[in-house]
Amino acid sequence: RRFGPRMRTSAQVVFFLAAHFWTPCVLSFNTRPSLHSVNRAPPMAAFRASLRRLASGSSAAATSAAAFESSVLVEGSAQPLASLITQGPLFSRCSPAARPAAGAWEGAALDLEKWAAWGSVLSGEIIKKPAGESLTRAEAVRVYQYYLPVYFWVNKLLEAHRAAPPSGRGAEGPLVVGLSCPQGGGKTTIVDALKLLFSKEGKTCAEMSWDDFYLTHAEQVELARANPGNGLLELRGNPGSHDTGLLLDTLETLSDPDAFLAPGAEGAMVPRYDKSAFSGRGDRKPCEEWTAIPTMPDVVLLEGWCFGFRPLESESALEDDRLVPINQELQGAYRHVAAKMQAWIVVKFESAQ
Repeated sequence: RRFGPRMRTSAQVVFFLAAHFWTPCVLSFNTRPSLHSVNRAPPMAAFRASLRRLASGSSAAATSAAAFESSVLVEGSAQPLASLITQGPLFSRCSPAARPAAGAWEGAALDLEKWAAWGSVLSGEIIKKPAGESLTRAEAVRVYQYYLPVYFWVNKLLEAHRAAPPSGRGAEGPLVVGLSCPQGGGKTTIVDALKLLFSKEGKTCAEMSWDDFYLTHAEQVELARANPGNGLLELRGNPGSHDTGLLLDTLETLSDPDAFLAPGAEGAMVPRYDKSAFSGRGDRKPCEEWTAIPTMPDVVLLEGWCFGFRPLESESALEDDRLVPINQELQGAYRHVAAKMQAWIVVKFESAQ
């Protein structure tokens, strides 16, 4: 539906490409985590009190489950917050603390107060639930077993990044994180959740999408002309239809302290793309409509559906000749962009159905 009738086959090639070119990196997980009976976050008053305690430097990690009781209301049922968090499939992979043994809960292993506070933020601002209103089971899973574990994982990486000695990709610049996820998998929402939580802690995120680095309309027309009969390169979307040079330059600027701190520095500009231009064929927006990044970000988030795909060494392994130029593109600048990432979040689909 997204590509239209002229690209009907390419909607299926998305998954075909993934089967050919993707190699998992660092943190990968399925988009259908197990559902559990879960609980409701505290109301806004409790959230504000939690923030005050966090800001005062109190040791929330030392708070036991008995001393800090919190529940989440899900479809009318309330259960301990700790159960919801630790039963999630990502907790053991993303939490800085080891997962408690089955049947045993150690309050010191998890900052319950912080999870409750940030869960309340996400429930209100991302899920759009008024305080006190019950979450659906799927919404509770998204907040407490998906968004929050990933956030705490990235935050832990940021702490380690800042503590590292300055080097070529050391503590002087931002932490650069790649997010790979097929269309419809919630890339924008997870990025919004991460940006929101980092902002609550006084940290900044620069968010970029591969979609904003598509070729200009004129360049895309020329690409299609140079590849007659190849529907995968007729319109934007696949490797080969992006301005990788512009993307690499933007990443370089965002990671350069002089671009923000030197006398007369103006920061960075992130391109934006208008998908509605030229009757839906799209075009890059003019420079005055790009997003200004005046100060160096703490985290750079770069997301894309084909991000991280790697070329096959032998083109004879390709099952479709239309993939040959795409494989060649992956051998060049796309590989250089992937090498700039210091961490990866990979969201997989169980199947193409």
